[in-house]
Amino acid sequence: IDSSLVEGIDIAPTIVEFVQGEIPQTWEGKNIFSDKKSNWTYADLEQHGPINKSLRSLTEKLYLAGEPHREIIDPVNYFDMENDPQEKNNLAYDPQFQSRVEALNDSLNAMELRMSANTVEAMQGELDEATKERLKALGYIE
Repeated sequence: IDSSLVEGIDIAPTIVEFVQGEIPQTWEGKNIFSDKKSNWTYADLEQHGPINKSLRSLTEKLYLAGEPHREIIDPVNYFDMENDPQEKNNLAYDPQFQSRVEALNDSLNAMELRMSANTVEAMQGELDEATKERLKALGYIE
């Protein structure tokens, strides 16, 4: 059993290599079947406001809650995934784990900076009428 961590960004490189294509060097993801295994996964979710972010390994997890969710969850959450896989004991505010939480937060910020360096600018343009009609038919626009 392979318990390696994978991310959504690993899907495209896996498909490209499967069809014997070349993965662009700027892509962050990797083929999930390669020997290159990830020790960490990053996730973010923007849902009705600021982003929730997490950094996870097989043994620990840092989760930062965005503003709207802070009414129901602590802003900073750190879990020992080996001893607390159901994430019931938040260790983020335990002085014993403060330096680890800070180090993971720094790693999360560095990962975001690295990923943003490869972000592509959105393109602006007008859609022709045929494309607009197809999008309407699919329910994407009104």
